[in-house]
Amino acid sequence: MIELYTWGTPNGYKVAMLLEALEVPYKVFPIDINQNEAHKQNEKFVRITGGNGRIPGIVDTDNDNFTVFESAACCLYLARKYNKFLPSDPKLLSEVEQWCMFQMAGVGPMYGQWNHFRQRDNEDVKNYGMKRYGDEGKRLSMVLNNRLEGRDYLVGNKLTVADFVMYPWVKLMGGIMSREHKNVQRWGAKCEEHPAFKKGMTIGKEPYSKL
Repeated sequence: MIELYTWGTPNGYKVAMLLEALEVPYKVFPIDINQNEAHKQNEKFVRITGGNGRIPGIVDTDNDNFTVFESAACCLYLARKYNKFLPSDPKLLSEVEQWCMFQMAGVGPMYGQWNHFRQRDNEDVKNYGMKRYGDEGKRLSMVLNNRLEGRDYLVGNKLTVADFVMYPWVKLMGGIMSREHKNVQRWGAKCEEHPAFKKGMTIGKEPYSKL
């Protein structure tokens, strides 16, 4: 059994979508990150997440309660454990890992900062942040669009962990930055053909079990 400690955010949705696609038993423990940092007082959650106190984290109760934190690391662990959504070819596997890192180091932080500044009241601060992170977000969206030229999915023309890791951020935070990029839009629609993507995007804020 996989225990998923999460909330309704792009990083949390990645793992939920993958678990749905894997069709394995799992149980969701919502961690409300909006309660004034109260979640950081949850000693079990903090331990599961390596002391970082950020969602998501997983516990593999069938593997000596092994814990994993960081969303892409959770996804890669699950894909390896169940031997799905990862290519066997070493070069293609490296490509999957590269696009996961591209999301974690680029798309996620830039889209997230853009969204943060978008909600500021101070117009000078708001405009500065939206331009700085918006410009970089649009550049990253162009990189993604170029990658998807002539491709249904990010790697090997098959659904892989890279697509699960990328999709929620593009869907929820990158719409404005990628709306002119036809390849990104087509890819998003292709991902949504899989029921796990839609189901996973609803999971996080309520207890849930799939047995």
